[in-house]
Formats: sequence, structure tokens, C-alpha cells
Amino acid sequence: MNVNFQIPSKKIRKKVKSLLANLKGENFIHTLEAIYAHDEVLLPSSIRSDVVNIGSGTSDYPAFDMYRKWIADDILLRSYYYSYSSSAGSQTIRKALSVMENIKLHKPRYTPEMICLTEGATGAISSLFEYFKSCYPDSEILIPSPEYYVFAFSAKYYHLNYREVIPDLSKTRINTIGTLLSSVSDRTKVIVITNPDNPVGIRYKLKDIRELIKLAKRKNIFLIIDEVFFDLAFDKKFFPESDCIAEEESALNNIILVKSYAKNKNLPGLRIGYILSTNREVIEQMKKIQEQRVFFATGSNYKTFIILDAFIQAIDHLAISRKPLNSQEIRELRKLFPRYEVLQDLSEETILDYYTKYCSYRNNMLSSYSSNFDKAIQLLKPYINQIPPKDSAFNTFVHIPSLDNVNYFYFCLILYVCAGIKVSMGPYFGLTQQRWQQDDLGFWMRVTFGLNRRSLEKGILRFTAFIDFYQKNKKKMIKTDLLI
Repeated sequence: MNVNFQIPSKKIRKKVKSLLANLKGENFIHTLEAIYAHDEVLLPSSIRSDVVNIGSGTSDYPAFDMYRKWIADDILLRSYYYSYSSSAGSQTIRKALSVMENIKLHKPRYTPEMICLTEGATGAISSLFEYFKSCYPDSEILIPSPEYYVFAFSAKYYHLNYREVIPDLSKTRINTIGTLLSSVSDRTKVIVITNPDNPVGIRYKLKDIRELIKLAKRKNIFLIIDEVFFDLAFDKKFFPESDCIAEEESALNNIILVKSYAKNKNLPGLRIGYILSTNREVIEQMKKIQEQRVFFATGSNYKTFIILDAFIQAIDHLAISRKPLNSQEIRELRKLFPRYEVLQDLSEETILDYYTKYCSYRNNMLSSYSSNFDKAIQLLKPYINQIPPKDSAFNTFVHIPSLDNVNYFYFCLILYVCAGIKVSMGPYFGLTQQRWQQDDLGFWMRVTFGLNRRSLEKGILRFTAFIDFYQKNKKKMIKTDLLI
């Protein structure tokens, strides 16, 4: 790829120096985001309109057409947004979700009272950590790193005792659970995992999940499992359902599942999520926290969308163990769901048509993600030292050994200023930049292969071209030894 990068001018250097002086005390992510916000003065016009974030963490793939229609109907044709809801969220929505979750579990264990709607997964995580601060202030929380940054941010914000544990990053399949198991102490009250993992993208093996759940039960530990990428596994046949394992081990009270519509539905802006737990204390405390924060989650406004999607997901769970449902089976399934006018008015044939279209949409989406993953790895192969596993969409984590010795913040800064490329690297996912550098963890970055193909290819090609340009011109670049 022929790209003409330019050494930053004196004017740009002066502006960057001024910005950094005003950002002292901020963390790695917030400092870079503050730099990115000044694109009008830092980037030439030719780059400003063509910035690519190759680790954005969100997908460019559009949401399912019917989802968008149902969401629009909820606003244009319904009147839910006229009214308040309970602090746990709409009872009708929670009833529909409990039916869907019970079908997945193959047992009627969940009730609407075991579900609390939240402002996305981030709102769920933050609320849970506020609960732990209130009820278990002196206990320890184990958080793997790399991991979704909000876990460590929330623990730090609420002044909780937390430890970030690091698995062996040299292995092709990073075993976070093995590291967590060996790190548990007598003070540990909470363990966090994301399955599939973000940013690494791997799924955990059934035996590892089972071992972690057994430990949680044995030591009376809460196990938070963030499942926001769960439905994006490329092969769900080999993907363990955490609560099914917990049910087998009589440990459902120890696990707290975090769900979201941001990643698997491609609807991050709606901030719809929920917490699922049979532990009544957890849900009751969450309701109190929700009431003080937002009174009730905005997901309650999207009743048509959430209920019809729950029905489609229920059909999908049943279809895993049997042939696709017929009209009579759809009628029987409908009896389990709450009486809701939109669901009741649809014919069985229409519902099956929606399900068929949804399956086609999901298959096409996963095929697109799979193809993009292959392309991303093909372009990055000369620069990475190992090929990551392709377990789930739509992120993966790669190591660029040739950049291990650069100042990570400095490289991200000049990459943006010179090439208009944003990256999400190691310190975005736990630990400080100083810890990443001093422990020689290496230059790791997330690659979001949910980007559209053109942006993905352009971003990676521009990134790799800049690596070569930087190696030849690093003495002429902006200088900073900042460690955040």
C-alpha cells in the first residue's frame, strides 16, 4: 500500500505538548481519547475524514431488519415511553426473558424476579460493583487482564480491593481460567470472566468453566460471567452454557450472568442489558441501586422488540435439540410467554417466517465475520508471532513483537497524528501502561473484524505501512516517555 506519511510539524508538536500538559492524572484510555477529540487541529484534512479505528469494539454490520422495525414500532405505534416502570424493568419483558432463559436451561428455574434490566452490560457491571462495595467492602475481586476495561474501572471507582491477574500470553490459547483458579485467596469474594472473551475472542472449555463454578460454590464466591458475545460463537455446539453447568453443580446461586443487546444484536446505542441470577439478594440490591441511578432501565421502552426477539431465541434454543418447530408447537410455546398483544396477533406462519429470516441474517453475519477474520490475519501475518484461534466474533487480540520496545502511548499518539489510525491496545484492557511495559507483556492490540471489509483492509494496511515508516523515522517523531 502506497501511503505518504508526514513527520509531525512543529505546530502539531507544540499542540500535542500543550494537550498532554493539561491531561496529567488521566489514565491511558482517557488521555488518548482526549487527544482523538482534537482531530481538527492535529490531523490534516486529507486524513481527518478518513480515520479508521481498527480496534473499535463495535460492529459495522447492520442490525436485523425486523429488529429495527420493531424498535421503530415501539416508539411510533406504542405508548410504553409514556409511563414509568419498576426499578427492575418491565414485568412483561422480564417474564418473556425468563421463559427464554428457562428453555435454554431445560428447566423452569428462572422467574421474572430473577432478572433486572440495566443500561447495557456496562450499567450492569457498574451496578454490581456498587453492590459489592455496599455489602462486601473488604473482600477481594479477581479480574483477568486483558479484559473489558469497565471491570477494573468500576473496582477502582468504588475503592474495592481488586487484583488483576495475567495469564501466560505466549500461548496460542490464553488460559485465563487456569490463572484465576491459582490466584484465589481466602479474601476472594468475586471472580470475573467474559465468555467468549473480550478482547481475546476465545471461548472457554467446558471443563474449565465447570472447575471455576465448582470452586465458586466451594468457597462461596460470586462468579460474574459477561456473555455479551455469547451468540456470536462460530460453532455453538462446543460452547458451554454456564448456567447449565452451574445447575448441574447446584451452584446457580453463585453465578451472575450479564447479558446485552449491544454485540449480538448490533444495537450498542440503545443500552439494553440485563442481569440474570437466582440469588435473590443480588437482584434485590440491584433493584435498589437501579432506582437511585436511573429509576428504571430504558430497555422497558422496547417491549415489542425484546419480547419478539425472546420468542425467536426460544425457538432457536428448541431447534438445537430437535427439528424446526411446526405451527402446533409454536402455539404451545406461545402459551408460556406473557400475553402481549403484538405476539398474540401474529400467526404461527408469520412467526416461523421471522425465525427463518433471522437464521439467514445470523448465518450471513457470522459468515461475513469469519471472512473478515481470515482477511485480517492474512494482512497481519508478517507482523504477528502467532495466529489467534477463531472461536467467536467479532474481536481478536494480536501480538506485534516488532513494537514491544516502543513507548505504547507514544506510538498510539503518532500513529493517529501521522496515519489517522486508532488502536485499542494492552492498557485498554486492564493494568496500566507502566505495568504492561515494565513486565514486558508486549505490544498487543485488539482487531475488530466486525468492521466493514473496506475499512478493515484500509486500516490494517495503513497500520502495517506505518510500522515500516516509523522504524525508519522514529528519531524525527514527537518525543514522549509518558507512562500512564
